[in-house]
Amino acid sequence: MPTLTISDQLDGLDASMTGRGSVSEGGDGTLRALLYDSDNALVAGTTVVFSPLSGVTGGVAYTWEMSGIPESYSPGYIIIDTTDGSMIRSATVPRSTMIALLKDARESAGVGWGDEEDLVNLLTSAGVTVPEDTRMTDTLLAAIREAERRVGRSYSEVTEARRIDGNTSEWLFLSPCSAITLLERLNYDGTVAETIAASAYLSYPLNLTTKCRLRKILGTWRRGKGNYRVTATWGAAVPRDVREAALKLAAIELITPNIVKSKASGGVVSWTMQGDSVKVDLSVWEGVTASWSDYVDRVLAGNVDISCWFAGEGN
Repeated sequence: MPTLTISDQLDGLDASMTGRGSVSEGGDGTLRALLYDSDNALVAGTTVVFSPLSGVTGGVAYTWEMSGIPESYSPGYIIIDTTDGSMIRSATVPRSTMIALLKDARESAGVGWGDEEDLVNLLTSAGVTVPEDTRMTDTLLAAIREAERRVGRSYSEVTEARRIDGNTSEWLFLSPCSAITLLERLNYDGTVAETIAASAYLSYPLNLTTKCRLRKILGTWRRGKGNYRVTATWGAAVPRDVREAALKLAAIELITPNIVKSKASGGVVSWTMQGDSVKVDLSVWEGVTASWSDYVDRVLAGNVDISCWFAGEGN
């Protein structure tokens, strides 16, 4: 009787997924992969390619890659099955595996903010056991916005075309970006008047990956409203220390106001969240928050984006 086994060798869950599976002798080798989200709903628009591996003993093995996964995908599970006549044999890549791999993929790439689960784990490490709560999402988002405000940049990367005002000077100013692939001057109606060669300008700062201004080599940029269009990757990936700082900032903001409301000055303070009791040992928490606050201040100050502060040559 044919069986199907799928290993947990997966990666790259943000955009595509790769893995290995094997089908025992007797199956016809027809494979299908179905992706489900955390609500058990089938995710449409994904495609999967299976490639057989040679030299495998006791069955037929495949590598496979799934693409077309939405950026907003909330990890569920994958079912991969094979047919043998009228019989279908299935194997499942479980949600727990996918959540762990998704976090590993994002962290290894240095991208992605923490989530509610990360916040719970951080608090648990400080001796505070809390249930996941809707307030966590709002607190975490507020901490992320505060972290971005303090470092002076956005960490949401997107590749797209944006329109820029010309100003009759040699400098064309941009939001922080990288990988500039196309620069166009537009007519008043938005049609392309000319495509400007990369040899016609220099991207500043010269010696940094992040760019925020273009210097015309000859002449000046024409004055206009949105008369230049730049295609580039805008924003940046989240550094690991900034990600950690935002989580610690969120943890402080989630717990400390409840301590203040309780007017506690020592010992253990408790309150109810989502019907569960939350207890905090103040002697421990005060030391933790002092350490975390210092970490947040140091990390965010150290990551302040100064690349666009100066317009002189060589920056």
